[in-house]
Amino acid sequence: MDLVFLIFSSLTWNPVLGSIGCQVNVQFVDGTNIGTITLGGAEINQFIIKPNQLTPATDYRWRVQCGCSQNPLIVGPYSDFDFFSTPSGAIVESSPNPSIGPSKVSFTVPTATEATLEVYDMSGRKIAQIFNGFADPSSEYRFEFDGSFFPNGVYIYRLNTNEEVITEKFMIAR
Repeated sequence: MDLVFLIFSSLTWNPVLGSIGCQVNVQFVDGTNIGTITLGGAEINQFIIKPNQLTPATDYRWRVQCGCSQNPLIVGPYSDFDFFSTPSGAIVESSPNPSIGPSKVSFTVPTATEATLEVYDMSGRKIAQIFNGFADPSSEYRFEFDGSFFPNGVYIYRLNTNEEVITEKFMIAR
């Protein structure tokens, strides 16, 4: 099984041919078990962990095992552990990137803070304000931004908090 870590909250793998489900096990690096989840279906190859379910600035390990029957239960061995770390600060993610116009942007913060999420063009002009308010660390904030009215090019999502400024580039390409 090939394990791939795409972004800190998305674990992906190539399931064994003929699998009808997989189990994903996540642990702290010291081996303390956080939990195991069973996913069903032949097309299962990804598990997304919500950012507020992880601790900032922490090292984790994970593994997966897939099976081809339920009665009797036939499950392959667990894969080797793969590792990932969560960032210490706020996180901004957007998709799809590039976009034909509409995109989704989300952010999380490690501590309670005032926050603004804005969109800038490459000339440094603010073209939209998406969020302005109090952000709680136990929540993931998700928004849709429709850039259909803007020309093709590179744009920036900018998250300002009391502690830091985080940017995420994205492209509009039609």
